[in-house]
Amino acid sequence: ILAWVNAGKPSVKIPGSQIDAVTTPRQPGSTLKPFLYALALEQGWTAATMINDAPLAEAVGTGMHSYNNYSRRYYGKLSLREALGNSLNIPAIRTIQFVGTEAFLHRLHQLGMTSLTAAADHYGDGLALGNGAITLLELVQAYTVLANNGSFRPVKVLRDMPSVDATTMFSSQINSIITDILSDPEARRLEFGNGLRLPVQTAIKTGTSSDYRDAWTVGFNYKYTVGVWLGNLDQQPMSHVSGASGPSLILRAVFAELNRYAYTQALYVNPNLVKVNICRNTGQRATDDCPSRIEWFVPGTVPELKKPVKITQPLRLRQPTHNLQLAMDPRIPDKHEAFALILSDAELVADSIEWLIDDEVIGTTDISVRQFLWSVTRGKHTAQARLVGSEEVTPKVPFYVK
Repeated sequence: ILAWVNAGKPSVKIPGSQIDAVTTPRQPGSTLKPFLYALALEQGWTAATMINDAPLAEAVGTGMHSYNNYSRRYYGKLSLREALGNSLNIPAIRTIQFVGTEAFLHRLHQLGMTSLTAAADHYGDGLALGNGAITLLELVQAYTVLANNGSFRPVKVLRDMPSVDATTMFSSQINSIITDILSDPEARRLEFGNGLRLPVQTAIKTGTSSDYRDAWTVGFNYKYTVGVWLGNLDQQPMSHVSGASGPSLILRAVFAELNRYAYTQALYVNPNLVKVNICRNTGQRATDDCPSRIEWFVPGTVPELKKPVKITQPLRLRQPTHNLQLAMDPRIPDKHEAFALILSDAELVADSIEWLIDDEVIGTTDISVRQFLWSVTRGKHTAQARLVGSEEVTPKVPFYVK
């Protein structure tokens, strides 16, 4: 560690001024996402895997929780590269559901985030969005793994402290792909434009916690890793200060000074990675009829020609969720109240979709329309969807309207 800085000077007259913010646990926002996507790459995904960025609601107890992207915009199906580069929340939730919360939490512990002391079910899918609390020191320690080609070695506070043997956290090939995404201005253009581009190739990740209580930026180049946190130690929200608008400016200034008189070089890329031209819209091998781009692949994971890279999911209703409790709005006439039945993102092979309430067909939609508005009636109900042509049917979902 070359620098450890807290803003301001300690004073008994300034509340919290003697607290070391570097070692104070705070919610890290989106800064944990690179490690989540690295796990997904370990489990068979690629940087070209397509993830659906569409509104997502999940059951929480007997209610529903809706996930949103920071900008409240949705981009449909996009690649893992774009999902991580633009720090989109909904693809991250879909990714942790693929990886598993326990596996993700275990890897974060291995990376040194010991402040995450609760069980995996306490954090749930929200762990992907940083609903736990860690310290800036722990976060920077974890990013040194990405900066050191996937190897973990505890940081040293003193130069003469004995070195510890490195432990491999991520393969060099997977680490190179994550690093390449974090340093790719094109990958983040949808949400960030060119605001995080630095003169020297630098991998950067920002994070913002709920209500702007915490703003983070972490970055590394070929030689240095830098982490910046902004916030109020009394947990009060800041005035719309995000990771991209606040600490990133400090990080930019720090790297400008570090690079002022230094020889610079590009970030390491594992020479065994395979570079392939792929279709932007599908993640498949490029053809003449689709816009294309270059992507890196671990050997053995390159998609076969015309074979889509897909996330397969079982056929189910995404809404309602099991034992959901709905309440009719007294301000709206009963005949005007409606509730959307929504089918999951599973691949469908059928002519149309039949929608059923209490085992009776209430409507039919084209195969491309995955939802149906049902005129709400009070009482206990079950909901299903059936594919006409294949006769595949979703499990019954019980729910209640009062």
